[in-house]
Amino acid sequence: MPKQQSGNTNDGNTARKFFRNAEKSAEITGVNVKLIKRFYIILESINCGFPINLDQSEKYAQKTRDLYLKEYSWYSMPVTVTVQAQEARNKNNRKYRELGKHQE
Repeated sequence: MPKQQSGNTNDGNTARKFFRNAEKSAEITGVNVKLIKRFYIILESINCGFPINLDQSEKYAQKTRDLYLKEYSWYSMPVTVTVQAQEARNKNNRKYRELGKHQE
């Protein structure tokens, strides 16, 4: 069941299946399996709905970026990767601010 304002459920299901089956996805696409697994962890943490350690998350994302650049520097990272992650963080930050206002 799709959540409101969460996009197309078919796209989400396809993406989840791709990342959940990292070895098979890497075999089919030729993309580094470690990179696929790292992106999966990032996506899961963005969408989990629980507070995350932003410092650790940033370090993990930077290491993922470094791996991406090491393996695929010839291909610019799609803007949607960075924009979607930023939008998801903005939604969470807005929720935290709203919760903080209610607790004051």
